[in-house]
Amino acid sequence: MESETRVANFTRNLDSRIVPACFFVVVGQVAMAVQYLLVRLSARTVHYDVKVKWLPIAEQLANGRVLYLTTTFDNKTPLWHALNFLVYRTGHYVVVFYLLVGLANAAIAYLLWEWLRREGKGKAGIVAGGSYLAASPVVLGTVTNVRSFAMVFVLLALLTRRAAIRGAFTAVAVLFSQFSVLAIPVLLYDGWRRSGKRYDWACRYLVAGAATGVVAYLPLVLVWSPEAAVAGVKATFLEFNHYAFEKVDNFSPYNRPRMWAVHLLEVAQKLLVLLVGAAGAVAYRTLRSGWTWDAFTKATVLAALFTATLLVKSLAYYWLPPVVFLSVLLGTGLTGWIATD
Repeated sequence: MESETRVANFTRNLDSRIVPACFFVVVGQVAMAVQYLLVRLSARTVHYDVKVKWLPIAEQLANGRVLYLTTTFDNKTPLWHALNFLVYRTGHYVVVFYLLVGLANAAIAYLLWEWLRREGKGKAGIVAGGSYLAASPVVLGTVTNVRSFAMVFVLLALLTRRAAIRGAFTAVAVLFSQFSVLAIPVLLYDGWRRSGKRYDWACRYLVAGAATGVVAYLPLVLVWSPEAAVAGVKATFLEFNHYAFEKVDNFSPYNRPRMWAVHLLEVAQKLLVLLVGAAGAVAYRTLRSGWTWDAFTKATVLAALFTATLLVKSLAYYWLPPVVFLSVLLGTGLTGWIATD
């Protein structure tokens, strides 16, 4: 009897997940199909990094060059370049990557829904997931990019309690986008708090993350040489000062502050509904219900941390991680306001 009840509950939960999952996958893939069609019609080109860095690097690796030593310089990690090379080997680089990015965006939307559903706020999750998908074209989430993949693993880390798995997911997120390191304080504190403030949990989390990072760079030694691994670490983690403060471009607040502000406001205007809605939700929470350590609070902190990356560059895709968590604030605030109106 007990086993039958478990099967019935599992089936019911599965059914409740299928509809949102299918909805988000369809929306995510339709957005990428539109993007692909625009590229095919020459109304839009593939992303700059694809043309100048990632596709040339994949071609160079196929011709026997050594990653980081004799390939075009890039600050992305070996994990990203492994995925990049595998997609290149399919012979359908653009369409396969668009399919993967569409799935990643759908996964983000689904995981936002799942995160809020676990707190009894399924409707807020639907709004949050839909808001992210609606905003993703504005923040270049519908081009080949690392941040869509990174945010999938940040959310997966949030949804698991086991220290080793959370640590590994966090490391994978950082290996896709180094700025994902900003999520570590929230992920570490949240897991430590949920474990009953056990410091051994924190140690396992950090060790698992570090071990995953080592494993990601180990193939550079095994396939090429220790020199390639050293060059990889230097390119991906030790060039930040040059990238953030010394490199001159129109998106840097340190070199071209006026142009940085122009680009920042250009994207902010397109996200105005999301930004105002999220700010209103934070104000409502502060004035009416107070703060507890729930999904809303975690999303607020994560949104603030990732928004800080805009002080490095005002590139549109730097908005993608904060938009993920601003969508949670909008969804939670909007459905909460309607429910109490």
